[in-house]
Amino acid sequence: IYQRVVLLKNAGFYPEAGEYIKYGLACPRYSQADKRRLHGLMAEIIFAAESGNAIHSPVNAARILEHSDNSTGSGEGHDADMHRIRSYAWEWLNQPVRALDESQQAIAKSVKNPWENRRRMIQIQRAVGGTSADEFHAAYDEFLNSDQISDQLRYWALEQKIELYARQEKHQEAAECLADHRGRFEGSGLQRHYDYLQALVWFHVKQYDRAEQLLGWLCEDMKPADELYAPTVWLLGQVRQSQQRYADALAGYEEALAELARGPYRTAVLFGRAEMLARQQCYPESIRAFAETIKCAEEDSYQSKIDLHTIRKTTTDIYKQLLAEDQPEQALEYLELAAQLVPSGDAQL
Repeated sequence: IYQRVVLLKNAGFYPEAGEYIKYGLACPRYSQADKRRLHGLMAEIIFAAESGNAIHSPVNAARILEHSDNSTGSGEGHDADMHRIRSYAWEWLNQPVRALDESQQAIAKSVKNPWENRRRMIQIQRAVGGTSADEFHAAYDEFLNSDQISDQLRYWALEQKIELYARQEKHQEAAECLADHRGRFEGSGLQRHYDYLQALVWFHVKQYDRAEQLLGWLCEDMKPADELYAPTVWLLGQVRQSQQRYADALAGYEEALAELARGPYRTAVLFGRAEMLARQQCYPESIRAFAETIKCAEEDSYQSKIDLHTIRKTTTDIYKQLLAEDQPEQALEYLELAAQLVPSGDAQL
């Protein structure tokens, strides 16, 4: 039965595989050791099925943990891949500290694709807090200095490092970092990605015309399915927004949303649209857009480009502005949105 279940799992027939396992677990002919193997396989099947969902089920996450717990005997531990699976399950249950612990154990036991696991750990650490900027820079440098990672992961690390410099307002360091790694990307399949990072650096130092020109050039032959489309249209909107070209920014965001699939940049574009609708005094549409942004940010809190803290701060600022303009009814709607995002137990806030 085990081999049959493996074949069904590998073919994507998860419900059928699960039914066979239920039969095996109830069968008195199977030993406890056999049933532990089936429990482990059931955890893998539930994980494989759940991984394809945009919104993850806490029930399935708990079932993954339960079956994986039942897959080991006294004194036995999980292998690297099971620790990786358990890490995702804890993540889906919004237990980031436990997710980090499982990821660390997966890496310690030589999990496949350890760099991808390290990236997930960094994303979770950013959401959890408590990690210093210097520690993040050091982590990104490990990616940039390794010869064992893909160009895509190297690009991700460089982008994160430049954005971290921007948040620290260390723009000269960001420009120097980008220049130091030029040789890695020039003439490669990621040349346009490097150009995007150049536009990002120019945006942060307020060289908006140069940034917009480069982004416009990148958009010329780009299709919505291209990996770089989402960040490019988002950054183009940010440039226009920073130039107080609110109508242009709004039009760009709305055009992009018609094409963008679910993901961190779609959430960022939704956020930009919500801000611009408020700027254009389209308050009911803005409120709905902020509510949608909150929903998207909550669905993938670790990878989201816009976090709930940023949304709370922005909606609070709009509330204050509207209150100062003697528009209390509109102001209250934004305050109610912000209040939903206050961390549990923070009575003062």
